[in-house]
Amino acid sequence: MTDAQVRQKLEAQGYTNVQIKERDKGHIDVTAARNGKSEKLAVNPQSGQVMPDTDNDDRKPEQAAVPEDLAHEQLDPWNWPPLPYPG
Repeated sequence: MTDAQVRQKLEAQGYTNVQIKERDKGHIDVTAARNGKSEKLAVNPQSGQVMPDTDNDDRKPEQAAVPEDLAHEQLDPWNWPPLPYPG
């Protein structure tokens, strides 16, 4: 789908202020408003399916969720997932 097609599809579903943010990982990141509320959406570029954007890829690395079994470790947020310690 082109950006124009994504906008047209979302506007047909009642969204306004549609902004294409990024194309990555097999989906298109979009922000748009509906019923006065801003939403982050993910659009499948092949099917056009619209879903809430739940991957949190716009968070800073230090805000990323850490699995409970690694929560006590000192982790480098720029090197995720952690690699096994060589040795």
